[in-house]
Amino acid sequence: MFDGILQDLRLALRSLRRAPSWAATVVLTLALGIGANVAIFSVADATLFRPLPFPNANELVSSWGASAADYLAVRERIPSFKAAAAYSEADMNVADDAGAARAAGAEVSANFFPLLGVHPAVGHLFAADADEPGTAREVMLTDALWRARYHADRAIVGRTLTIEGISRTVAGVMPASVTFPNTAVQLWIPAAYGRGNAGVLWGLWKYHVIARMRPDALPEKAAAELRALAQLLRHENPMWDPGKSFGADASVVPLQKKVAGPARLMLVALMGVVGFLFLVTCANVTNLVLARAAAREREFTIRASLGSGSARVVRQVLSETLVLASFGAAGAVALTWVGVRLLGGALPAELMQLATVRVSGRVLGFAALLSVVATLLCGFVPALRAARARPMRELGSRGASQSAGRKRLSSGLVIAELALAATLVLGAGLLLRSFDALRRVDPGFASAQLLTARVTLAPGSYAAVSSRLAFFGALNDRLTGAPGLKSVALVNSPPLRGAVYGSALRVEGEFEDMRHALPTIDHAQVITPSYFATMGIRLVRGRSFTVDDRSDGPPVAVVSESVARKFWRNDADAIGKRIGRPYASPWITVVGVVADVKQDSLSGNDESTWYTPLSQAGPTDMTVVARTSSDPAALAATVREAVAALDRSVPVSDVRTMGDVVSASVARARFMTLLVWAFAALALTLAAVGIYGVVATLVSQRRRELAIRMALGATPLGVLGLVLRHGALLAALGLAGGLAMALGLTRFIAGFLFGVGATDPVTFVSVPLILLAVTTLATLVPAIRAMRSDPGLAMRDE
Repeated sequence: MFDGILQDLRLALRSLRRAPSWAATVVLTLALGIGANVAIFSVADATLFRPLPFPNANELVSSWGASAADYLAVRERIPSFKAAAAYSEADMNVADDAGAARAAGAEVSANFFPLLGVHPAVGHLFAADADEPGTAREVMLTDALWRARYHADRAIVGRTLTIEGISRTVAGVMPASVTFPNTAVQLWIPAAYGRGNAGVLWGLWKYHVIARMRPDALPEKAAAELRALAQLLRHENPMWDPGKSFGADASVVPLQKKVAGPARLMLVALMGVVGFLFLVTCANVTNLVLARAAAREREFTIRASLGSGSARVVRQVLSETLVLASFGAAGAVALTWVGVRLLGGALPAELMQLATVRVSGRVLGFAALLSVVATLLCGFVPALRAARARPMRELGSRGASQSAGRKRLSSGLVIAELALAATLVLGAGLLLRSFDALRRVDPGFASAQLLTARVTLAPGSYAAVSSRLAFFGALNDRLTGAPGLKSVALVNSPPLRGAVYGSALRVEGEFEDMRHALPTIDHAQVITPSYFATMGIRLVRGRSFTVDDRSDGPPVAVVSESVARKFWRNDADAIGKRIGRPYASPWITVVGVVADVKQDSLSGNDESTWYTPLSQAGPTDMTVVARTSSDPAALAATVREAVAALDRSVPVSDVRTMGDVVSASVARARFMTLLVWAFAALALTLAAVGIYGVVATLVSQRRRELAIRMALGATPLGVLGLVLRHGALLAALGLAGGLAMALGLTRFIAGFLFGVGATDPVTFVSVPLILLAVTTLATLVPAIRAMRSDPGLAMRDE
């Protein structure tokens, strides 16, 4: 049997060598169809399937947590957890002999690394009490930071670095595989829970909790324990009662799923899209293999007459298909290797960094599996038809019945291709309409000619509020009037550059008994007086801040229109009203109302924002926003020089134009739209080629019939219409199937749409018209060839 298989493979190679154009077409088609699947799988493998680099990673779960007090309670009072740890992501200033830089980091509990089961490649773990007050201050570095900034110097252990203005000793360097909680993290420091400060312990909701489950515990039981604990913590909270819904959504999910985050839904959708494309590819290749098998009917008949059994013929056709699929898979891997690098620049942040995406052994195995599946899908039916050869009946006949059966099968495959392609194009049309609606959203500010740059003071170096105000005031003065800068302002968290956090608020006359959950405002921003003018945010009523709103003056605030509607019905009623922070503090008077601004995303509806002047706050992190008279990117050096002139230890980071910020905020939607459109266009092209092949074969087979029709008086236009009607029938059946499938599947992409319904009538009318135009063009070429045929020549050939 093995010798027979080798013989079949050698024969397959010789046979394909005699039809190089046909073989190249099939291989290229398979390479594109398999390659698209393998490329998306390689990203999914890095994000969803690759096990976390921790021992017994299946025991690790993401739990519920908010404040430090909540975490400490979870760690000590959940029986289902063997251990629990906490982390909070935060960017940090890093200063050393080489200067100052901004680095992504995380505050972690002392048992964070032991819970994960990892040990430093260099140095030692944090001490068991590292998160207790008064302990030695340490820092752990990632392998990437160690190599890039410290040249992999093993003597780094014990060296002192200044992190956020506080001197810390390097405890060690983690292996390259450890980058939790995300691939951007560069360092970890022990968390400080502030056990002696109720406001810090209960009021800062910033911690995420991870845990290692006990072998006999179930996630459902652990989640129930968390919800019960949350109700107890409500009454233990000395600050306020967070309400009956506190902890109601507490859950326990595998840490792998938590890490994948929002990428999971996107990748599942993309894998479904390329799955459709793979089916279109297989239908197209099946038609090509059927056409070649039809051309070899006489060969298979002779083989059967010489004693070749049906099984041998089936094996021969499958061998040829396997060779084609193998070459297609090899081409797919090559395309994937290139495609992963091309995709790297377009991948949104939630799909991780390109460095984690690679053509691994699992990816190669997936390519091999698809080649086997393609062999069976594309070769099985043609092989069975080839095995049905009847020597005595077919050697002297035209094979009309077999040709008719093959024609019906080919037409059915083309209809299936068109249905699948129509489904993809309809989905792509909805995404395109959604992306267009997203791009047209007014963000509430003017992004043109606007430069942004983040300036972060280290809390340890600028502990006093007065020192922070002095620095940012001096920076604002230095930049105001600088060459090329028309207007300058500072804001603690500009829109669309990440989450703009809000806070609970007291509203005068409401919830003043301190036992009810306070209303919340989605976003809170600290700004300088020129912020609204610089950003182009419209002042609706009242006034903006002025230099007279000093730290020793009456506290004031400006609110957005949605805040005014929420609490006081309209903007006119808001002026003069008073709000307060969620703890005992002076009332703040509302002096102005401004237009709503898209803070977190262009698609978001939560636009309520309240603004306070920088002079009455004391943040350590501010972003310069400067409206320029020329290219904003060219003036980044001006900002860097101004900061360096005040303090060289203060880093300037995240320097971008506001146009780039807006563009980055729609990166996910743009990526999905472009990729789905590329796959849909490929599927439509394959379907058009398929319908062209079927109609061209039909014209070839009916050549004598068409000649007789024209000899008996049929007009060329009549012949043209006859052929076009056949193509139109195939297209109509395919489109009908595609519309039915699309209507059934639109609910799965509804979560990716903005400003357009899942059954958008414009899309469901325009896309079928486009598809009909494409299929008509594909049918027109063979139809014109039939119309121009010479009846006399055709009759003489017969």
